Amino acid sequence: MKALYGFTPTLAPFAEKSVKEQVALLKQWGCDAIFGGYDDPALVEELHAQGMKIYAEFACFQGKQWWKTIPASRPTLADGTLLDPIDWYHGVNPSEPTVREQLLAKLGTLVEEHELDGVWLDFIRWPCRGRWSHRACCVPPLMQQRYSALPPIAISTMTPPRRGEKSQRLPVTTRINGTHGGLPRLPLGLPRQALSFMPSGRPSH
Repeated sequence: MKALYGFTPTLAPFAEKSVKEQVALLKQWGCDAIFGGYDDPALVEELHAQGMKIYAEFACFQGKQWWKTIPASRPTLADGTLLDPIDWYHGVNPSEPTVREQLLAKLGTLVEEHELDGVWLDFIRWPCRGRWSHRACCVPPLMQQRYSALPPIAISTMTPPRRGEKSQRLPVTTRINGTHGGLPRLPLGLPRQALSFMPSGRPSH
């Protein structure tokens, strides 16, 4: 798939062009899809008429506004130290119930109100910036409470394989209900392909 990310009708190549002309230009470039522009029903209709797809980008666990409105969403070290942002990146604690509830509500509204072919769940990997990934971080009080209430995790031992030997699988028995049991489902009958997950990088341009 060859897609244009960040489409808006005000971009220089598309400004002052009709919807049909915009879609014709995209096809001329060999695009199969675009990310953005879904607020214009006429554009969505023309894209679909030409066999093209339109997607939305949905930021999940990132955003300075979360730290302001829900302080518990800010990542925390085991000793209680609050992590600072990395440049523009403000990682958001995905175990915070209010964050999950609000994200699911926004996502539900997005797919209900727009004729989308899919949604790119951006920043769903957490944390996804280098310096945070290498620290003993992100142990918010809520997560500590939930994990401390669970029975111990039983992990079987294994001997590392010698050179030339096949690796053994490591069976792990765990209980994770305490961390996601309260997560509500989307109140939608969405097809599987409606939500797409890209663990890193950007869509191809």
